[in-house]
Amino acid sequence: MIELFKELIATSRERLKNPFVGAFVMAWIAVNWKPISIMLFSTQSVEDKIILISSKHEFINNSLLIPIGIALVYVAVLPYLMVMVDVFVKFSVRMRMAMKIEVDRANIIGKQVLVEEEIKLEDLKARNMDKTELNNKIESLETVLNKQSEIINGHVTSLSEKETVIKGLEKFKNDSFEVKYKVFQNSSIYEFLNDIALAIAVKGDFPEGVTDDIKKQAIKQGLVVNDNGNPFKYSLSDLGSRFYARMKIDENNK
Repeated sequence: MIELFKELIATSRERLKNPFVGAFVMAWIAVNWKPISIMLFSTQSVEDKIILISSKHEFINNSLLIPIGIALVYVAVLPYLMVMVDVFVKFSVRMRMAMKIEVDRANIIGKQVLVEEEIKLEDLKARNMDKTELNNKIESLETVLNKQSEIINGHVTSLSEKETVIKGLEKFKNDSFEVKYKVFQNSSIYEFLNDIALAIAVKGDFPEGVTDDIKKQAIKQGLVVNDNGNPFKYSLSDLGSRFYARMKIDENNK
């Protein structure tokens, strides 16, 4: 007898492991929880319990059709619903990954642009340092030139000595001009001087298309001056004319 119960229990366990049987049992308990509660916990007699359950619940619907329908949905339909959920989840994961990739790509591009700008800044600093050195040489040459002029005016008396000193001063002037011209060649206004000189010669004004920054640089470097204070009338300065003439000589020598 004990072995018979053991076999029944083992058989029941094996059947409960079947997805459909397990789903049917759980659905049956969920649908018929009221009759089960009445049968287990009611204080009425067994006959009254049976009569009450029979009058309130339909056997075929509650004990067969509804639990079987729920079990079929659980076994046959639910896996496909889970597959659909997995598809949507995978789609959302791919979208998030694509968005993250775009954000990372934008960050990388931003860093590349920043590095390029830093490189340009370092190049500009290097150029400015070269220009500063040339300007210092110009200032030192001008200082020497001024001192030589004072020597001429205060101490040189003979004509031959004056001529020798004047030649030396002319050499200093030429050296100073060459240094200034090298600075000018390295500046951004060098390529615009030809157009500026031609436009000023024709109409006394800067050519069209020249930016305000180029105009300011031309005036600041002493290449262009206003005529008699007229803000709309310009002319080349002596230095600008010399630079322009030197440019033409260099072009002819090429």
